[in-house]
Amino acid sequence: MPRLVQPAFSLTWDAMLLALMAGTIGCLAYATSVAGRESESTTAEPRVSNDQAPVAGDGNRQPGPTPPNPVDDWLSRIEATHGRIKTLSATLKYDYNQIKLGDRQRRFGRLIYVEGPPPKFAVHFDQLVVNRRGRVQNRWYIFDGRYLVERHEDQTPKRFSRREVASPEAIKKDNPLANGDGPFVIPLPVRKDRLLERFQVTLEPPQKTDPPDTIHLHLIPKPGRSIDFVELDLWHDRESLLPVKARTVSKSHYESILWLDPKTARINEPVDERLIDTRLPTGPDWQVDEDLKLKE
Repeated sequence: MPRLVQPAFSLTWDAMLLALMAGTIGCLAYATSVAGRESESTTAEPRVSNDQAPVAGDGNRQPGPTPPNPVDDWLSRIEATHGRIKTLSATLKYDYNQIKLGDRQRRFGRLIYVEGPPPKFAVHFDQLVVNRRGRVQNRWYIFDGRYLVERHEDQTPKRFSRREVASPEAIKKDNPLANGDGPFVIPLPVRKDRLLERFQVTLEPPQKTDPPDTIHLHLIPKPGRSIDFVELDLWHDRESLLPVKARTVSKSHYESILWLDPKTARINEPVDERLIDTRLPTGPDWQVDEDLKLKE
């Protein structure tokens, strides 16, 4: 039997943020991949937010219809098409930095996403680099719609931590992590009205520091919203609209940067359900930490 430790639950915030954000990026980006390509005129325009669209006409003639807001149009396409992506997997690189102290960590691994309902995903890390020194890892972060799990298979004893994120009743009603309705800010599945209610969304002009040939969306929580992020940035490949990069900055000055490799992406291929298994492990070599008390 595994060693059961309760309630000494130790699933770290950065682990939860990473796993949830990874699922978010994959789902959000692939939701838009069937929406068609953005025109050069749209992506090259100056910064435009969801609260202000460009105004047509000049002072010498009557203004015509107001052109569509690029942000509004983008979110409408995502909302209309995200359900077509059933599964995805891709290799990833994840940077976790303490901005004030200059501490930097980089991990390499793979993301696996299943649409659901409810949405499920797993992130597996197989390499960690700290201060240019690398070492092998074998760690999993898994969400099955109800439980969020952290598995450390590279230590002795092996460690398994499981937290209940949503009740079975909540899962039946909706994605418990969507649009900030759950304990974490996950804007998926995309519902434009809810997303714009919580975030100021801006389509950013291209910058030299952007990944090549990408579209950049910048999200800032609106005042009064209880959200841990100070800001969130998403980049998508302009040609394929696959996810390339996501960046968050927390109130505690931690920066998370997730890079997905579109060249390794596999879409709508079968996924081994064992990779998204959150059941308690068996065997004496496991230490199990479990928290089944939902946070209000």
